[in-house]
Amino acid sequence: MLCDFAEFELPLYSFPNEYFRIIGSCNGIVCLSDDLSCYMDGLYLWNPSIQKTMALPPVRVTFESHGPFMHSIGFGFDSQTDDYKVVRIVFLDDGGFGFQTPPEVDIFSLSTGTWRNISHLGLQHTIWERASQAFLNGATHWFACNLTKGSKSVNLIVSFHMGDEVFSEIKAPGSIVHNNWLQRYRVAKFQESLSLIDMDTGANRCYVWVMKEYGVSESWTNLFNIDLSGGLGNRVAGFTRKGEVLFAKKTGHLVAYDPETEQVMHVHFRGSTDSWDGDSFYADAYTESLVLVTCKESPVLLEEMREKKQYVEKQVREKNEKMSKIKPERERTGL
Repeated sequence: MLCDFAEFELPLYSFPNEYFRIIGSCNGIVCLSDDLSCYMDGLYLWNPSIQKTMALPPVRVTFESHGPFMHSIGFGFDSQTDDYKVVRIVFLDDGGFGFQTPPEVDIFSLSTGTWRNISHLGLQHTIWERASQAFLNGATHWFACNLTKGSKSVNLIVSFHMGDEVFSEIKAPGSIVHNNWLQRYRVAKFQESLSLIDMDTGANRCYVWVMKEYGVSESWTNLFNIDLSGGLGNRVAGFTRKGEVLFAKKTGHLVAYDPETEQVMHVHFRGSTDSWDGDSFYADAYTESLVLVTCKESPVLLEEMREKKQYVEKQVREKNEKMSKIKPERERTGL
């Protein structure tokens, strides 16, 4: 289990965030977001195999332009046009205790290097802030709900097809259709199937649902029912090819759990301890690629970002050196 790994240097530096959030990985290209705090909205495409990185153009909807909001992002591949796309869904504050629907929606195409406003699609469902996504069957998926006023909320999965550029919906398993605690659910890809993860921390259980036949709600199957009382983790980071469940901990540790044997293995990877639920980990299938993440309008910014990273690292190092000199002086003076 997880014996081989490779380490890559990320030519980006985030401040004040300690790490970038991985939106998704597709055909060897990784989509990164610098959106963990402070309404930062930097988006990047990274090919670790050839160490090429590009920054996406500035987004249309920001805190400065539209005020408070919550958002989610999807990343995938359009096989119809051989193009990589990023979709950004932004729900604006309604001035009360909720968010407006339909949201503001924009899509970025690598082939053109530009964003397009597709808000006219009129998505009527709410996707929670920074919701996880799963890309398969040409579409990206998020867990969502229908918060129509005057009616009972209904949970479902929203999909966006990267080729047709349309939203669709998939019914959730019947037992969770009306549960209001959206944050405990996330979508993922289990092998080649759509899965739904239910982290019921109140009951110390993790339920993993898998859709055996894509798009057929009756094919949802409760594949795993895992006891969390032993402290397995705070969040499911993903699955291995063999079907093991990867749990992330707040301590920055990652563990692999085999549902068949119930064996637990501590993986020798360390994530950030500056995350409330272990979200510095992300697991998905990866294939090496020679795709150049660049376009005419958005040139590769690898060298510029590396210089920025080196500059910030130098500032942090100088600050630490200064503090190390101040500490002995305080000890001598009794301060």
